Amino acid sequence: MIVWKKYRLKDICSYIGSGTTPKSSNSKYYDNGIYNWVNTGDLNNGIVSNSKQQITDSALKDFPTLKFYPKGTIIEAMYGATIGKVGMLDMNATVNQACCAMIVDRNKAIPNFVLYYLLYYKPQLLKESFGGTQPNVNQFKVSNIAISIPSREEQQRIVTYLDTKLSEIDHQVSLLTSKRDAYLRLKKSIINHAVTRGLNPNVKMKDSGIEWIGEVPEHWEVKRMKDIVKLMKGRTPEDLTFEEISYPYLTMDYLRNRSGKEILYPQKTAGLLKIDVGEIIVLWDGANAGEFILSKEGYLGSTMAVFLCDCKIVDKNYLYYLLKSVEKHSKYFANGTTIPHFDSLTIMNHQYALPPLPEQRAIATYLDDKCAKIDTIVSNLDKQISRYGDLKRSLIDEVITGKRAV
Repeated sequence: MIVWKKYRLKDICSYIGSGTTPKSSNSKYYDNGIYNWVNTGDLNNGIVSNSKQQITDSALKDFPTLKFYPKGTIIEAMYGATIGKVGMLDMNATVNQACCAMIVDRNKAIPNFVLYYLLYYKPQLLKESFGGTQPNVNQFKVSNIAISIPSREEQQRIVTYLDTKLSEIDHQVSLLTSKRDAYLRLKKSIINHAVTRGLNPNVKMKDSGIEWIGEVPEHWEVKRMKDIVKLMKGRTPEDLTFEEISYPYLTMDYLRNRSGKEILYPQKTAGLLKIDVGEIIVLWDGANAGEFILSKEGYLGSTMAVFLCDCKIVDKNYLYYLLKSVEKHSKYFANGTTIPHFDSLTIMNHQYALPPLPEQRAIATYLDDKCAKIDTIVSNLDKQISRYGDLKRSLIDEVITGKRAV
């Protein structure tokens, strides 16, 4: 019978520490940087072979707490949305303060085994996290994580087995993801063609005078967005509750149907902007600033705005597809230093090709049908990808705890 011995992470690591973030406002610490600087966004639950940002000699000089961690160091995120994500360095690198870096004593454990164990332990780590505004753990909590370790030979068998099986799963996920992305590109292409060329392949064309659009059907008009719509921003309620006493507060979790997220309701609704199902919303702030989505019924927050259109000029469903066709550009309009903001003036002053109202409705109906079919395919692919994710987690859980012999 194989005996698994219990340790704490600090018992099997020769060093546990974190890092530092040089002042982000000072470009001399980052411009033309040459040293890898890993933050939690670089962690991929696997091997970390590069970092999105690098730092300079000036950063190392001015922030002596920056430490270089060697290849094989395990990194775990301690704060925020990425808490519990892990990675193993395939390079020498510095890290930021949100990363807990662990150098495993190779005489006591195989680093890859510890990496897999931390993947298994993530749900428990989330339960143990604390903090008012965001979940977080500290180095003390991480260093005292209990880990059961078999013999070195058994560790190696487990690592080899998981490396092989998870690689096979990742390959299948990669194939499904590529197929999913291809369908999403097809959807964009269909939308872009319909709102710039219409449905008649034999229609006479003219130069739109708009460089990024080119030719459009001869009978279409060119109008500025601000001539056909108005934008109205939402407001953030003073108090929110989980008690269903009004229409919901439209958070992104609620709009995107994220499971396990509580629905919030304003306690006082005076002065708030209530919108109906199917209204066109643009995300005003944050990483997704410039994205257009369709609303549910509820109260709109200050990080979003709704398009109010003149129904005598533009069909709302057609407008949604028109906006989706320029979404890539609208995201480029996003500006701001620390938090991106949607630049409404730019998109509202842009010119767009607009067919007659009956043709708009016909195009919108056509796109509803085409996009619904593609969305169904993409949804099925997402479900398959999700099932592979579940399989991956269950495989790690069973093998890394010895429930499945390898």
